[in-house]
Amino acid sequence: MSEFHQRSEIITNTSSGTVAAGSTKVLYRIPRRANRRLEKIEIHANITLGSGMAAGTATNRLEGFLSEVRFSASDIGTASRQIFKQGSATLLAWHYKHARQSCRYNATSYRSFAAGTYDILVPLHLSHPASPSPQAFLMSLPMWSQDATGVGLGADPELELDFAALNDANLGLTGGTYAINFVRILLYFRDIPSGALPYVPTVLQSTQFDTGTAGGTGIRFTYAKDGFLTSSLLENFSTPATGVRGSVLTAAADYWKWRYKGGDLDERTPVQLVHEDDLDTVQGAISAANNVPDTIYSRNFWHDSPHREARRLNSCPNLYDSNGGDLLTIEGTSVAASRRLLITDHRVLVSNPAILAEA
Repeated sequence: MSEFHQRSEIITNTSSGTVAAGSTKVLYRIPRRANRRLEKIEIHANITLGSGMAAGTATNRLEGFLSEVRFSASDIGTASRQIFKQGSATLLAWHYKHARQSCRYNATSYRSFAAGTYDILVPLHLSHPASPSPQAFLMSLPMWSQDATGVGLGADPELELDFAALNDANLGLTGGTYAINFVRILLYFRDIPSGALPYVPTVLQSTQFDTGTAGGTGIRFTYAKDGFLTSSLLENFSTPATGVRGSVLTAAADYWKWRYKGGDLDERTPVQLVHEDDLDTVQGAISAANNVPDTIYSRNFWHDSPHREARRLNSCPNLYDSNGGDLLTIEGTSVAASRRLLITDHRVLVSNPAILAEA
């Protein structure tokens, strides 16, 4: 039983919820409300694929129907910031690896291109799915207007969606017909009074890292300086322009090296990282269905063993400027030329990590 009651609400962009394939900047504005916190947004799309559809063996399929999802809120100061900015395939990959669960609808629609009508649900987690209460409640978004302490929102949050069209690199489907019958946005709230709990903001941030035309050794990506890094999702693309997934590393014997503050932090092969992701049976099935399972994997710094809850930030790299030094880098022992690594980081934006530990 939770300390705070959960409520849900459905919103649509039109009375029918219908959206044309290829539509961009489809806007959903979420009104502020007193004594509520937003813990999750779920995008539910009902999609019909016609006969004659074709798909690549190493590209996204139906799970890539959203080329980009943007969720913005003015929760830190008065300026609006983007809390999420990813495609649906990345959001689902992050969800599977941290929530460690799926539903029957996503299990059917993931990697699909056969004729039929599908339901697919894409979650945006404001509260980390591996965090128990009350830690999870601290990360949920205060929905009231900013109060005297600065907690709350300066304006109504906005969810903006770009829908992929056929032949789009994000979707990977060609031929046939593709219709989005409706889209509904499900909002999950908690009844948490203003001032009852502190607020711990988070962000999910994606960055493209290209290996260059030569490839080789010594090619290093430096993580941005901001927050405590809880996890890093790595998506490998061998042909970035067309969305074809393939290993960025040159050979099967190559591996990734993380360095933190000038010292070695971690070394893992893609097989080891996939193995850790696959410890849950749902994630294993999702990876196997992907056809190229060694190209989507994550390094989890927060809940880094099976079924462990994420409570304290002690194991997470501190990437604030005040921590000093060469913060965090990732480097392959050897990378292939003209490849791309899409790196999606989850960060907790709190200067005092004891706030979570003491909750």
